[in-house]
Amino acid sequence: MTKKRIIAVFIMLIAGLSAFRIVSLNLKYPPSALEARKIDESIIYKDQFEITVTKCAFMKNDMIESYFKDEIELGRDVKCLVVDITIKNISDQAGQIEVNSFILETGAWGNAINLTAFLQLNEDNDNVTLVPTLKAGEEISMKLPFSMISQHFKENQWGHVESREYFLTVNLYPVKQRIQLYCGS
Repeated sequence: MTKKRIIAVFIMLIAGLSAFRIVSLNLKYPPSALEARKIDESIIYKDQFEITVTKCAFMKNDMIESYFKDEIELGRDVKCLVVDITIKNISDQAGQIEVNSFILETGAWGNAINLTAFLQLNEDNDNVTLVPTLKAGEEISMKLPFSMISQHFKENQWGHVESREYFLTVNLYPVKQRIQLYCGS
């Protein structure tokens, strides 16, 4: 066999093994199903918690200036969407929920909770944490701030960022659970 034939056989072998691996992984991990809710509709999370978004709104400019001084000093244009949620433990035993894994999405953009703003917005409630442990039947309410800066979006999108459709995603796999938010002007 010539050198070219050996290389061609080797490439075909690698391509065949790669195709086999891709197909086997897709069979083992199929695409996630989608479960969607709207504001004031509850979503059951991990068969233990009932999560409800009660309200969402963009922060007013005076609050932005107070909560995001560092970002503003760096010359960044900041906006922040605040999502009010209620979480209830619907099981018969105590459980912990990782709120810090929730993300806000719109189009291809996504972001996690802004910890500094979270602590400030919820400072009146000593029991609020991003990983609360709730007793059976216990309920907790909190505000989740998701900050965004103009560099996250195209220039022509930033002017309309408050009127975009957002989703609070609480779980990605095997079922993508998200709550549709209408918060804009």
